[in-house]
Amino acid sequence: MSTSLETSSLIPSTTATYTQTPPACLQFSPLNPNLLVIGTYLLNETATTLETKKTGTLELYRHSPTDGLTHLQSLPIAFGAVLDLKFRKDVLVVALSRGAIGVYKLEGEGRIEHVETLQLFSEEVLVLSLNFSPTEEKVVACTLSDGGVAVVDLEVRRLKDSYTPHTLEAWTCEFSTDGRRLYSGGDDSLFIGWDLGAGMEVVRSRRSAHRAGVTAILAVEGGRC
Repeated sequence: MSTSLETSSLIPSTTATYTQTPPACLQFSPLNPNLLVIGTYLLNETATTLETKKTGTLELYRHSPTDGLTHLQSLPIAFGAVLDLKFRKDVLVVALSRGAIGVYKLEGEGRIEHVETLQLFSEEVLVLSLNFSPTEEKVVACTLSDGGVAVVDLEVRRLKDSYTPHTLEAWTCEFSTDGRRLYSGGDDSLFIGWDLGAGMEVVRSRRSAHRAGVTAILAVEGGRC
């Protein structure tokens, strides 16, 4: 591809900003699309404790066509760095690097409030991704750095299901549109489908089908991904 073609295909940013620590994930509020939350992840390679090795924050911005991005809040995270975050209405769940899921609430026009932190896994394990169930409002799935996948009931604060389908990091998960299956992808190049009702694996791809780690899954109607 020529240099001129590469240059002409670039799409310019309408606005840009820089966070104090490296951004890892972001999402706009579904109730107020002008509010943007960014999760950050800082690795301190010289640290000697889990508490200081991986740290992160939640950064809240307001976006407007005239003013761009305005920083509203920086909220330090007590249980490590942020790897993923997802909204359901005004509730924000956050995947943390010390085996925990943080639950937050986005208040009004611009403030994040901490609700609780669920320490569900070993502090040595990173929670890598999260996704809400499409059919159960307070149920969320997550993937883990030890290859595990889990389903969490936020209302009763416990695991509904957990299994370990991957031999390396499980990078991502996605419910089927009817909520009956949970799909996951890992650094082992596998795509796995799990029947939540039967509690059994129903889909397993060949490693050669992807040739690299599976990092994103999108479910569509008709049980396809």
